[in-house]
Amino acid sequence: MSQACAQPPLPYNIYNDYQLPDWFVKQRVSIHSRVNAVYYKNPDHAVYGHWAEKVIAPLGGSVFVRHIKSDEGPVNWKSAWGVHTRLADKRNIIAEAVQEAHQHNTRIIGYYNHFTDRYMQINHPEFVCKDVAGKPVLHNRGTVICINSPYGDSVAVRLAEFAKMGGDGIYFDEIHMPRQGCWCRYCQQKFKKQTGLKAPSKIDASALYRKYQDFNNSNVVEVFAKWRAILSAINPQLVMIVGSNTLPKLTDRHLNTDLFRVAQVHKTEWDLGLKGIRKMPEGVLLKPNEAVWRGLSYNFSRDITGGRPAHYWIKGMSFVPPDHINAATAGIISFGNIANLDMLETAAPDWDFDAAMKTGAPLGPAFFQAKPMRWLLIHYNEKALAAHPCTAQDGWTYCLGPLYGAYNAAQQMKVPVGFITDSQMEEGLFQGAQLLFLPNSEYLSDQSRKQLKKFSDAGGVIIKQESGWDWLSGDIAFIKATKALQKKLRSLSGDNRIQASRGSTFFHVNYFEKMEKDQLTYLAAFSNNLNWIVSETTQAEATEGLAKSRRPPPVSGIVLQLKRPGVPLAVRNVQTKENIPYKKISGSIHIDVPTFRDALFIEIVYRNPQ
Repeated sequence: MSQACAQPPLPYNIYNDYQLPDWFVKQRVSIHSRVNAVYYKNPDHAVYGHWAEKVIAPLGGSVFVRHIKSDEGPVNWKSAWGVHTRLADKRNIIAEAVQEAHQHNTRIIGYYNHFTDRYMQINHPEFVCKDVAGKPVLHNRGTVICINSPYGDSVAVRLAEFAKMGGDGIYFDEIHMPRQGCWCRYCQQKFKKQTGLKAPSKIDASALYRKYQDFNNSNVVEVFAKWRAILSAINPQLVMIVGSNTLPKLTDRHLNTDLFRVAQVHKTEWDLGLKGIRKMPEGVLLKPNEAVWRGLSYNFSRDITGGRPAHYWIKGMSFVPPDHINAATAGIISFGNIANLDMLETAAPDWDFDAAMKTGAPLGPAFFQAKPMRWLLIHYNEKALAAHPCTAQDGWTYCLGPLYGAYNAAQQMKVPVGFITDSQMEEGLFQGAQLLFLPNSEYLSDQSRKQLKKFSDAGGVIIKQESGWDWLSGDIAFIKATKALQKKLRSLSGDNRIQASRGSTFFHVNYFEKMEKDQLTYLAAFSNNLNWIVSETTQAEATEGLAKSRRPPPVSGIVLQLKRPGVPLAVRNVQTKENIPYKKISGSIHIDVPTFRDALFIEIVYRNPQ
């Protein structure tokens, strides 16, 4: 059994001060490769043992994800604890992979399966997660081990070993802890110590069980904060990417947004956000528009970390044509996020990825140090979700219905919109927004109310959900509520700086702002409807999806307006560097946005007024 790792202090505020390293944010496309069991058996394979040289560098990439522990089995290096492969007695091929990556100017992020481990299950059965009935919690990767037990310190030892090998990032997937909670003796004792209460004996809607859910979630945050401090002390440039699994579905109280403020990067997936609305409970009459909800989830995944890019795993890209890969890549980046493209190892190097890599190449520098612009913020109220779980109708009525309705209204208006969480609000992190929509104003902490008063005193406008705004009864009621909210927003829109309008068909647009020494740059990132893109786990699933897929027509006729005094130094297409004509009308510039098929990125550059 390993000794516990001490937690060193962080040189920055764990929530707010951290800046991602340049190597990570300047490359908005990464390649995801599993090459686990195959690589372990063939470390000298022409491709598997030379991934950076043979695959990543030729495609023009500089970042990739490589599995270093995929399941409950042994690791491929001599660790301070547990079981390692026979090969590890002779070679450390994980260290070799890190060295090979760095020799070819690429960065390697190690995928580490932290929630199952056969060695711990056998030698320390007391560390195993238990369900409410006292039975071990099982997962398709093995028996789940509780990170709230001493096992959490053992994992930290392994993570530190990889960091000392020179690994550039560590990627944590899946659930971290059981969705419904863990009833092992460590969890029950800690809950008793913290609250004075006995752990609940059943899973229900009681206040006790909700408290136990909150306890479970806070433990996950606590453990990852400790791991982050340990890793940052070894290598401040190492990035910790933490999966959500139940976020941004928004319908499950497993995990909270504080975890992704602690995480340097939020890992999520292409279609994960849509799973919540595809399994809406009976009684909810109006299903949200999937294209709009997709945009909501892509925006939300970034905003819960304070604007740092979310890392989107896009599965099965070797099963689909290049146009799907390219459109998915451009779409994810248009929200300010990172596209992590799943490449089939036996197809590597897969040259169908070439167009996507070329698409992403100029976008990394364009988004570097750019911050999302905010005119309207929408509150994601986790206190309200605790009272009205979204696995039932009232959760949609009181929580997700207004949240979605407000986002949809802003999306139609094409204004800068984003989300603010409970803890962000309590710290007054309003991101320069002028308007704030509260779907559930009755569920606010005292600290949030204090910050809202400061926001209002500084000129910010608070809009509360009104009883007459019905977002779920049907199309007529939804349209009525949308128009009522939009009318209120338009009456307050005099100071909105940037906004798109018109357009021949549906499109997404996100706005960013970058202040540099000599220049102030606005970035308008447009993308087409993304629902046609196929991302599946198997070739058979992809083939079925492709047969049904219908690519949307190009988007034309958009007008982009920017209110700002002075004349821009340049208005240009980020990818082609071509200048785009504009008109100056009454203190604003008006741009006829060129027609685009998948996505378009426009930079508007001014001299820095400072």
